[in-house]
Amino acid sequence: MYFWTHTTREEEDKFSYSKRNSYEAKKITEVAKTFCHVGGLAPSKITVLCSYRGQASFYLFFGRK
Repeated sequence: MYFWTHTTREEEDKFSYSKRNSYEAKKITEVAKTFCHVGGLAPSKITVLCSYRGQASFYLFFGRK
């Protein structure tokens, strides 16, 4: 289990009442991809918890790139 902190503020999502943080989504996606490519961990073994629905859609977007 890993915890991470940063000071980049959340953004308002125009299309919902949720918030998101594109900086956080990009960085967490990079960490997850590193665990897979360098560490040999299967993607099915990685769980990213987020408290905003808008944030979850960002993880899916950056994960597909």
